[in-house]
Amino acid sequence: MSLQKLRHPFQCLTRLEIPGTDHDNLLLVALGLRVLAVNHKTGAVVGSWNAESAGSKGSIIQMNMSNRMDYVALVTSEDKAVHILSTSLTCLLLPLNKRTLPKRPSCIKWSYDDKHVLVGDKFGDVYALPLHIPVIPVEEAVSLPADESGKTAEETPKEDLKPTPAPDPEDVAAEDGPPAKRYKPSASELTVHSGRNRQALENQKRTAAMKHDQRKAHDPTLNIALGHVSMLTALTCTRVASTRATADDTMCYSREQGYIWSDEVNIGEYHDYIITADRDEHIRISRGLPQTHIIENYCFGHTSFISALCVCDGQDSGGYHYAGNLLFSGGGDDWIGVWDWLKGTLICKIPLDDPTQQQPQPPGAPDDKTDRRTAVSGIWQWAIPTPTTDDWIRIAIACEGEPRIITLTCTSLAPKSASDFERAEYKLPGNMLDMEYIDTETIIISLDSMHEVSSTETLRDANSEKSCPRLFLLHNSEFLFATTQEPDDNADTGGVPFDVDQKVAASLAEKGLDVEIEATPENQAKMKDVLYGIRSLRKGFYEKAQEPAEEE
Repeated sequence: MSLQKLRHPFQCLTRLEIPGTDHDNLLLVALGLRVLAVNHKTGAVVGSWNAESAGSKGSIIQMNMSNRMDYVALVTSEDKAVHILSTSLTCLLLPLNKRTLPKRPSCIKWSYDDKHVLVGDKFGDVYALPLHIPVIPVEEAVSLPADESGKTAEETPKEDLKPTPAPDPEDVAAEDGPPAKRYKPSASELTVHSGRNRQALENQKRTAAMKHDQRKAHDPTLNIALGHVSMLTALTCTRVASTRATADDTMCYSREQGYIWSDEVNIGEYHDYIITADRDEHIRISRGLPQTHIIENYCFGHTSFISALCVCDGQDSGGYHYAGNLLFSGGGDDWIGVWDWLKGTLICKIPLDDPTQQQPQPPGAPDDKTDRRTAVSGIWQWAIPTPTTDDWIRIAIACEGEPRIITLTCTSLAPKSASDFERAEYKLPGNMLDMEYIDTETIIISLDSMHEVSSTETLRDANSEKSCPRLFLLHNSEFLFATTQEPDDNADTGGVPFDVDQKVAASLAEKGLDVEIEATPENQAKMKDVLYGIRSLRKGFYEKAQEPAEEE
């Protein structure tokens, strides 16, 4: 009996715009180890790249677009590698470089100036990877003054020129001490006679040689910017402008009053910040590169792990983007925290579930061992507020393994309590994985087409799998089942339908790029590890999962 095959879902989404070209409606999607550039209006696949060509294995688990949309950074699971691809018109999805980290990355984000990729790993370290790997030209390395024979570098034949090898880190002398020497065991074959001691001596030599080789092979671009004691779970970057006198009224920041409309703003001066969170409920506010060792503040208040951060950005009347003082955070708690992150104060807690309604078990949900406690998997800012918009803040929230999306809307840039936010919840035909906003009225959502609704354990059967699309569109505050039309603020949701999911699937099948997975236990475990992992951050998760069922 042949095993059923299920379509691989799109585990990551990100938007790509190339203004002034035909590629201004692109969506980058991760499909297994492939990155696909898809036109979200026509469904056409205009570009693709496979991480297998770079020697990677597993699946793409993280993907982040640079602020100027010139590059995209992504993480592959099994080889712990960070890939950087170009997204320019002439070099769409062209690989630039690959860096392998010592530990598995858990989150990734571009610095505000797009010069570094910040990568957090499971040991709490944050690496600042430069966009381009520095290379020293041979001509620079051998351009020496006259040698012993009196010849200069220009007079020496090129075949005789050899770059000076870098000294061994263990042989370099310290500034105020003797040269560091390579470790050598005090014992030798002449002083060790028993078989057990000889084996111990061989192990010491082997370990010393291994550490020496690891130091020599160390990537000099893996610079640790900051670190947490606990596992790093969320990371974001932002920039705050300083103030000075100008003619026009613009939004600026004051530590006493927060963000206000004022005639003082300086676009040329700014301060960068890196906001990180870990499994131990800490949110840290650090200065941007290269002063990441300076901690500006902490945000304390969560009682469980933190898995998602989002800084509310804005835009003034001149089109200048500024960073707001509002930070949204979520994780293992059953509420979303709204913070004034520069002051480190908690403004309010917004419940994830409607307190006036009981959340029943979804109809048809399988009775599996899934941990159904709420775990936030993502927080996104849907629309950029401007002085002319009615909705100042619009936030979208996803919970792991749940077929719903929660939106929060606030008409004030300075909310005082949870009552200032209008909460809405929309049901989905499948578990939500990722989302990306197309414009202020349209978002596109990636759904899990492999697992049953509200489950991270049970796979769909071959017949019901077709009823769940991989891409889902929300337009004009109403869900349209995988269909939409050209955005029109004055139009209703009627008109000629445009099936995004089926168009993309047809284009993938035509190019032979679609991925199907056999429903084997091994593949099921791998896909659960790729798609779901937030709930396992809860302390005691694995101990509870291994507890035997209580006998009645």
